[in-house]
Amino acid sequence: MPPPPNLVKINFDGAVFSNSNEAGVGVVVRNERGEVRVALSEKIVMPSSVEVLEMLAARRVAIFTKELGFKNVCFEGDAEGVVRSIREEISSNAFVGHLLKDFKSIVDLFQTYSISHVRRQGNSVAHALAREARMSFPLRIWLEDCGE
Repeated sequence: MPPPPNLVKINFDGAVFSNSNEAGVGVVVRNERGEVRVALSEKIVMPSSVEVLEMLAARRVAIFTKELGFKNVCFEGDAEGVVRSIREEISSNAFVGHLLKDFKSIVDLFQTYSISHVRRQGNSVAHALAREARMSFPLRIWLEDCGE
């Protein structure tokens, strides 16, 4: 079955800043040709665990994608446990469960969506953006000129 029209692939990741009580979230949005269209780097307060950070990144990417108006999306993240939790709709703790429900309520509004686990190498741009948040303002968004 061919992919839906205007499918975008969205990679997301979180990064921990060990010398502070902060973390970063990185998001990169590519069109069906693999061209980067939008990127986000956001600094946040470090949550209680890396699992919560990765689930916050997943939730952030869902919100951001909805705000951008995309309707057919493929999410990719390198946190295997978080991707599994989203697919199976299970959580390891109550806070992750609340974030998971929030994520699901957002993505259920899309025409189509999927989520896949990718290895760290396949998520390097989102990871670099998450790390970039350490040196930037709390939120930085790049928009590529989409007038083609």
